[in-house]
Amino acid sequence: MVDLDFWFDFQLSLITSFLMKVGLLTSHMLISI
Repeated sequence: MVDLDFWFDFQLSLITSFLMKVGLLTSHMLISI
């Protein structure tokens, strides 16, 4: 049995870190243009 709360927290942290990386990349690109 998988702990759903742990799995949800894990996926949420993955998604937030991914979004932050994408946001940083796009802001760098916008600044460099």
